[in-house]
Amino acid sequence: VVGSRSGLPRLTPPPTPTPTFTPTLAYNWTGTWTTSHGVTDMMHETYIVSLVQTGMTVSGSFSQGAFVVTLSGTLSADGSTLTGVWSDPPNTGPFVFKMTSMNKFIGNRNSGFYEWCGSRSGASLPSPCMGP
Repeated sequence: VVGSRSGLPRLTPPPTPTPTFTPTLAYNWTGTWTTSHGVTDMMHETYIVSLVQTGMTVSGSFSQGAFVVTLSGTLSADGSTLTGVWSDPPNTGPFVFKMTSMNKFIGNRNSGFYEWCGSRSGASLPSPCMGP
């Protein structure tokens, strides 16, 4: 450049865009699941649980006698593991489900004290039920 640069406008480059991460999940939790939960090798109860996946969150519910139990949780990065909280006011507790196939999951509730597994689309319940 020859001459004065004082009259030239300065260019302020725009900020570098931050890429957004849109996960591609190989797992879909939405559906009607036949679930079994209880203490390992003791009494088990079976419930039909309806789950709905929206992005990285899953919510659902099932009837337990006169009570409605709700579930809400967040998926792992690959979508295979669902970690959340079940609620049957005034009771509440944590749960973890891990898909072992597209139509089965193993899991637990109350920090591993009780097993809780499920199946859908005609698949049999997983054995063992306790996980992950």
